Amino acid sequence: MGPAPSKSFTPLRDLPDIKGKVVLVTGSSSGIGFAALQHLVRLGAKVYMTARSEERAKSAIERLEKEGKEPGNGEVLWHELDLVDPRKAKASAEKFMEKEERLDILINNAGLFVEPTLSSLQLSERFIPV
Repeated sequence: MGPAPSKSFTPLRDLPDIKGKVVLVTGSSSGIGFAALQHLVRLGAKVYMTARSEERAKSAIERLEKEGKEPGNGEVLWHELDLVDPRKAKASAEKFMEKEERLDILINNAGLFVEPTLSSLQLSERFIPV
């Protein structure tokens, strides 16, 4: 289970200043990624929300605007990123570097759940459980 967190830890006070830092968060249109994006924007970072769907990204940005971005006055921008296709991911990285000179923080949050097929399992995975 591990030790209990410090009772005196306050993220807004105790984390390093990231105002103006350039951050890219994958999988940030919903769930944990969206919560991370909200927090980073509130801390004043320039956060790139990545998503395959512009529609989902715009919806998430509208939600962020509605719920408020204060107090850090950070900025959120959509950046198209499809991690399923390596060629598209590389093209996305190149486009990102055209926009920004640097990337200070990368949060790899994107995930994809795919049911394994029998043909995708390794030979040892097929027979060892038996």
